[in-house]
Amino acid sequence: MAKEKRNLRQQSKNQITSEAEEGCSLPLEYINTGSLQRIADATEKMAVNYAQIIEEKENYKRWFELAEERCKKKSKEIANMRGQITKLKNKLNPVITEK
Repeated sequence: MAKEKRNLRQQSKNQITSEAEEGCSLPLEYINTGSLQRIADATEKMAVNYAQIIEEKENYKRWFELAEERCKKKSKEIANMRGQITKLKNKLNPVITEK
């Protein structure tokens, strides 16, 4: 007598009633096992999504820090250029600064 192989995950999706139905003769512990396997699968999928979200957050944080560094560098360059402009103006118009 060959044993029938059943997918417990799939069988646990079937609606279970108190009356014995054809094709639904699994004991309750098997149904619970299938349900737990489906819960475990869903939890694993959530964990994968969570890991992707964490990785994406780290990328955005790194990009923000790089952009902030560039912004600070550009601000210093602008301040330097303004200083050069002031220096050149003072060199060209010494009479204006003496008054």
